[in-house]
Amino acid sequence: MSKQLLVNNANAVPAADENVNSPADLAEGRVAAFDADNFAGGTLDLTAPVEAENIIFAQGAAEGEDPIMSQAFKISDIKAEQVNEQEYVAPVAQTTTLTPEAGTGFAYVRVVRVDAGFKPHERITVEVKLDDKTPAEIAEELANKINKARPNFVTASEDTGTLVITGELGTSFETQTDKEAVGWEIESTAPNFGNGTYEQVKHIEEIAYGGNYTNRIYLPVVPASYVENTDYDLFTVRVPTNTTPNISSANKYKDLIIAVHNAATGIDLPVFFGHEEPSA
Repeated sequence: MSKQLLVNNANAVPAADENVNSPADLAEGRVAAFDADNFAGGTLDLTAPVEAENIIFAQGAAEGEDPIMSQAFKISDIKAEQVNEQEYVAPVAQTTTLTPEAGTGFAYVRVVRVDAGFKPHERITVEVKLDDKTPAEIAEELANKINKARPNFVTASEDTGTLVITGELGTSFETQTDKEAVGWEIESTAPNFGNGTYEQVKHIEEIAYGGNYTNRIYLPVVPASYVENTDYDLFTVRVPTNTTPNISSANKYKDLIIAVHNAATGIDLPVFFGHEEPSA
């Protein structure tokens, strides 16, 4: 399924304005909707039920660039389940604790990153000799070795005899033990990759560019980027395409994603498309 991204680089989506009669008149990084049959009527109020039959969404572009516009589509084609609003959710790092036990011989701890790429995954393997060491000393030595290892996608520390391993934001990892460490207690909290983060929205923008945008031989011009290093609320409309099933049944819909600085105001798509009543 293809995606299109429109970016509103402010908390407030512009209010309806009868003096803005073309997508070319929109300020850079501002999003609005138009009646596709009557641009002269100006931009539409995105917090009130729309009366137009056909609409387009558009984003103002940088000077010298064309505005970014969606296809024109019928309001009646957009069902309630095709409209989704997601507020920004802060990412939370994965944390794993491992409780060493005193003993003799060698203990091995392996940390394997599992959130990206194909096997063989990035991994860190460290060992410690247990002889004459307390659990706290074992945990501290393991932590120091993990922090010095490469690749470095986690940090480690010792806390009252426990090894604490914390992943970078946006990563997920598994912790394995071997030799004398087999049987040590391991507890993990799952990561939350968040929603509306800069990294996520930037990735959506790159997908929306098209799969070959990095091919500088055939496409030497880098597309303009409008994603700022901040947090976004995401508003998605699943818009029917005009691709017929005999050509590509997988391209029946396109996700039109509107990213608005958190906390967004001036936009309520369920109300706009007539699926909810306006707030009192």
